[in-house]
Amino acid sequence: MFVQSDLCGGLAMTVTYSVTPVSGGWAVMDDQGGMPLMFLGGGKAETKAKELAKLIRGLGGEAQVKVLTRDGRWAVAAA
Repeated sequence: MFVQSDLCGGLAMTVTYSVTPVSGGWAVMDDQGGMPLMFLGGGKAETKAKELAKLIRGLGGEAQVKVLTRDGRWAVAAA
């Protein structure tokens, strides 16, 4: 879920963070195989995903945040 070593080595990285509803709350997952972060509220999950994306962009990578709404629609969150 956090900065991968190859980004620190100077290679460009693109990360997509997904915010999805799960039983009992919301999960933030990345497409790099990191462990999910769990939150009780969707707003807190989306905020954390945006913070992580900002961190990646600050290190020269690219990142986006996608949110799966409870009704099954995907939305790209402005970071």
